[in-house]
Amino acid sequence: MNEQRRAARVPVDLPARARLGDVAIEGRAVDLSQGGVFVRAASDGHAIADELSDVAVEINLPDAEWPLVVTGEVRWIETDPDRAGFGVRFHSMEVKERRLLANFVLRRTAQL
Repeated sequence: MNEQRRAARVPVDLPARARLGDVAIEGRAVDLSQGGVFVRAASDGHAIADELSDVAVEINLPDAEWPLVVTGEVRWIETDPDRAGFGVRFHSMEVKERRLLANFVLRRTAQL
């Protein structure tokens, strides 16, 4: 993967759900930033999504009153069975989602 990150990522292990059209995918958010997330999923990445597909992702952040729900675009796919999943770059977010995510990432960064 040859890309420059715009925001620092933090390692996490949080319940996540992705929706691509009518397909819901249960997984784990394992790498999170204010700009995107990597969702590890049980099945082969190509069976899950195609690059550049629009996706809605719901992440259950600890201590949050509601799940973070954001939309984005699948930017890359990992097909190795031990790491299968996909990277999502977030589209613009509502202020409350942006604030919730920013506060979480800042708190998590301070703990590292």
